[in-house]
Amino acid sequence: MIGRIGLGMIMPSITTASMGGLPLNMISQASGMNNFIRQLGGAFGVNLTSILLAQRTSFLLDPITATQTSGNSATREVLDGLSAMLDGAGLNELTQQSVALFYLGRMIYSQAYMLAFRDGFTILTWVFVLAIIPALLIRRRPPPAPVPTR
Repeated sequence: MIGRIGLGMIMPSITTASMGGLPLNMISQASGMNNFIRQLGGAFGVNLTSILLAQRTSFLLDPITATQTSGNSATREVLDGLSAMLDGAGLNELTQQSVALFYLGRMIYSQAYMLAFRDGFTILTWVFVLAIIPALLIRRRPPPAPVPTR
């Protein structure tokens, strides 16, 4: 929400600054180019973020899955609890095991997905922090000195 408010406040200033020095006959082309580049950057940003999320999820899923063994007490406790609950529902043992393993898989995937979001937001935060550096280096040029007339 804060980001959207910030974008709403900064976009008019960016548009005005980017077109302020243009002659009037070039404003329409500049406006079109400005909107095109902004939309293109947004599309690239969303796609790169979704690729990052998918890659991090699969990267984090493997080590979590490797810890799910019959010797892991937490895994055994979850599977036993689910089997008991499904037994109370009247399901046979084979169906209980299948449903319990499916549920465990979904829990593991959800955990990896949540960790991938955390990593993605951390990376995006650093990208935005690094983007502030060039923005701070932009200086407003002093207006040109008036030319003396005789």
